[in-house]
Amino acid sequence: MFPPKNIVVSDDVSLEFDMSRNGCASLAFSIGPDEVKIDGFTDMKNSFHDFAFAAISAASCGREGFIRFNLDGEPTTWRWTVHSCVTKSLGYFSNVRVEYFDDGNPVIIDDQGQYVRRFPDVPGKVLFDAYCKSEAFSHAVRRAFEPLEKMGQTFEEVWCYHPFPTRTLAALDAALDTPPPEMPGEEELGTLVLSTKKPL
Repeated sequence: MFPPKNIVVSDDVSLEFDMSRNGCASLAFSIGPDEVKIDGFTDMKNSFHDFAFAAISAASCGREGFIRFNLDGEPTTWRWTVHSCVTKSLGYFSNVRVEYFDDGNPVIIDDQGQYVRRFPDVPGKVLFDAYCKSEAFSHAVRRAFEPLEKMGQTFEEVWCYHPFPTRTLAALDAALDTPPPEMPGEEELGTLVLSTKKPL
């Protein structure tokens, strides 16, 4: 599919993490006026690494990037999709989508972000769906990690199952420190077709 007509691509992106409870975290994420708050995702998934990896994908300024990961609420799930693209009119931009699946959903999402069917398909509830500049998304994610870095060893005491994503953040820093490439010309872009991946 193509980008929807008249979409608003914002450079106002914010992400804040709250790790005030052991083994559990919360966040607030916004693009422009649109906001989603998630309370109670746990350390059963390597969630902080996943956020940093999604930011690397957006910052890479490739023709298209597609990252999908889950925040585990035991048993609820918040499924994030960060789809980064480029067009001549919009430049490098990312679509961030968050779906919610409750305990009664007959569809399991595995570690690779794929649907595993148990019963007839039930779509997730869309909590958030907005567009932003890819660079703005990546910088917002990087800023969100600054308070966590200051926690030092306390981070791993709170987030028991996974270490701080030091190397992933180093890769994100390297991507953000590298000047972005020039926008490809119309002949290089050709006809951009966004991914046709859809929920089952």
